[in-house]
Amino acid sequence: MHRITTYSATLEFIKHKSRNKTYISDEKLHAMELWIHHALKAQVEGLNGEHISQMWRCTGSQSWREGDRRNDCMWVKQLLGRCKGALNGRLPWQLQQLFKITLQNKNGAFVEYWLALALTTIPANSGYLDPVSKFVQVHQQNVF
Repeated sequence: MHRITTYSATLEFIKHKSRNKTYISDEKLHAMELWIHHALKAQVEGLNGEHISQMWRCTGSQSWREGDRRNDCMWVKQLLGRCKGALNGRLPWQLQQLFKITLQNKNGAFVEYWLALALTTIPANSGYLDPVSKFVQVHQQNVF
């Protein structure tokens, strides 16, 4: 399932970012190189607006240091009003695959893009605390 999802999402991304915005053949897409990565260090905005470094690990279905697989969660800022309360406008998404692709932009320059395949979540109770558990609850969103 990850292969099909990665393929279709990458195709849509390439159509959006590539010089050829209307069509890219399956043959050309299969010929492009994707570099799979198991970790990414990135600068993110903290809860108080400060910039901090964060390491995300994502092994897909492979084990991490001879143990279970590791697919970290990351906080993703949402559209205004989508989630309120303690979620502070963000939702946790679980990484499934990290990869890098190089595309030629409309000016002819080659640009590297980092892409992520992630399981998304939706807030329960609009992001407000559950009255019983006193925690904010989210549910995995089924996207096919």
